[in-house]
Amino acid sequence: MANFAITPNWLFHSNGADNNFLVLKPVGTISNRNAIEAKVTAVATIGGEEVTQVREITTASSRHAQDSLSADFGLGEATSTDITVKFPSGIVVELKQVEPNQTFEILEAAPSLPNTGGIVPPWQTLLMVSAVFFIAGVLFLVFWTISNPRSVRP
Repeated sequence: MANFAITPNWLFHSNGADNNFLVLKPVGTISNRNAIEAKVTAVATIGGEEVTQVREITTASSRHAQDSLSADFGLGEATSTDITVKFPSGIVVELKQVEPNQTFEILEAAPSLPNTGGIVPPWQTLLMVSAVFFIAGVLFLVFWTISNPRSVRP
């Protein structure tokens, strides 16, 4: 930890724990892309009591600081969590019985679409990006062939 040369620097080392966690990254589609000002609420039963944790996505919480754009929750021995994300646009995404020890994105759902929780698995993102590049490549070859008819051999 650095304290602007007022005191000596300290290094914190944690050996970790076996407790459960959940890391959520809200992604705005109508609001801003980083979902700044989104409120993420997690409700879980920890130690026999219902515990509510709230994280607000901000860029910085103090001077000379930068906050993570994800919401990290410590869940202890909880086996499931109910998640609510309120985006700056007012759209609310709710997920019920989410299993712990995951990291994922939550997309801001348009009001006209069914609310599926907005979770986009990494394989689906890769599939969409691959499809875009494939279509771009095919279009390039078609236009190149049309504009260079002599270079195409039968």
